[in-house]
Amino acid sequence: MLKLYNTYFRRTAKRMESVEEFLSSGTLLARLFLHIEADRGYWLGESERLRGTVC
Repeated sequence: MLKLYNTYFRRTAKRMESVEEFLSSGTLLARLFLHIEADRGYWLGESERLRGTVC
């Protein structure tokens, strides 16, 4: 947990990063998501489902 806390998270203020770009970024957070569920299609589907419920 300490490593995650001390990890630099890059800012994406100038543009929105797609879920695919995020998962391909290799950041600790992206690797953590892929460790939980390695199937990128799952994360793409869940993000679309979330957008559908919010918008």
